[in-house]
Amino acid sequence: MNTPLNDAINSNIFHGSFHTPGHSGTIDRTDITELSYSGNLLLNTGVIKESQIEVSKVYRSECCRYITQGATTAIHIALKAFSDKKILVVGDCHYSVFSAIRLFRIRNAYFCDYSSYQDAIDQIAPDVVYYTAVDYKGNANKLSVISDKIIYIVDEAHGAHYRFFQLLPKTALRFADIVIHSLHKTLPVPTGGAIIHFKEKYADQIDLAFTDIHSSSPSYYIMAKAELAIKKFNKIGRGIFYDLVWLIERFSEWIAPFEVVKNDDFTRLVITSEYDMMSVKNTLEKYGIFAEACYDNCLIFIVTYFNQTNLKYLSEILKTKLSDLIPKKETKKYNLTKTIKKIELFDEYSLVNLYDAIGRRSYRELSIYPPGTPFIFAGDYITENAIDIIKNNRNSILGLVNNKLSVLKYS
Repeated sequence: MNTPLNDAINSNIFHGSFHTPGHSGTIDRTDITELSYSGNLLLNTGVIKESQIEVSKVYRSECCRYITQGATTAIHIALKAFSDKKILVVGDCHYSVFSAIRLFRIRNAYFCDYSSYQDAIDQIAPDVVYYTAVDYKGNANKLSVISDKIIYIVDEAHGAHYRFFQLLPKTALRFADIVIHSLHKTLPVPTGGAIIHFKEKYADQIDLAFTDIHSSSPSYYIMAKAELAIKKFNKIGRGIFYDLVWLIERFSEWIAPFEVVKNDDFTRLVITSEYDMMSVKNTLEKYGIFAEACYDNCLIFIVTYFNQTNLKYLSEILKTKLSDLIPKKETKKYNLTKTIKKIELFDEYSLVNLYDAIGRRSYRELSIYPPGTPFIFAGDYITENAIDIIKNNRNSILGLVNNKLSVLKYS
């Protein structure tokens, strides 16, 4: 893989900077702006265009665009591009899907769970299907393609590394029209680095939405690191992942009474036990070990080439420093709707304290992050059970505003 963006930056690395950013290269010389040699992300010109063509070759996608504001921005771009279509959102998904529907006033959007997918296709006849390819625990969601007339948008944020090793899940790029990768989640890319892949026939819609939504000050530092990371993993990723397979298999033998939860992505290490895993998480942090997430009484670790040496230390802490384990707590769960649901939009709202919201209709979605799928949708009545869930997960709730709930003004 060629690296035209890095080549251009390195060829001009010691230029005299009388342009933005204000640090003039004193923080990092690769942190530059749109110059005569550096291309323009929003216009898809110069070395950035050349770099994106190289990345598309690696991923075997028709077209792609760098994103330097995270996969959330890519999700917004994808949904804005088809905001005039009938959209079906399927199963667990990121909260930004619903914020996009609200922001862009997508009035013909529906939701269903995976078990209702076929019925929803039959009843709604959507133009667009949006779903998440892999969940937070590394389980691949295998959604069948019903019709080639449907546009499939796939959030594969946690699967940017799938392309580089055959024992990982198969990437949705094989069939989907738009695929979103959050590069920084699993590759050596700074936070905010992402890519949106798409078929060439949708380039006009994607690029129009892109210029409306993406910052006109993209990070060249992030784009340059993304280009190098993709080149590196395209070259040596297979060997890296073979080493990880062996190491993670050994790890699972070292950690009784904990157990590794089987999933589709072995680099997403999920452990559980009969004990309270949140208390385990808190203890691990005292020893300098921080997990990606803790939910469903599971601790989730993202294992990479760059942190693999910490697995031995993690296993030692699990075996020797957790003598006062607390039994697993039973917590209330709010079941995800199994009905096909129209996603409502409303204009006026009020912010109220938690208990004042009981019996009122919600203005926006409420979700526990991760994974971020709503347990309350816009228009749903807020119950005492919902308030209990909010209280028990106060630090993980998306949809609160300064510990208040937004409710329909006249509900």
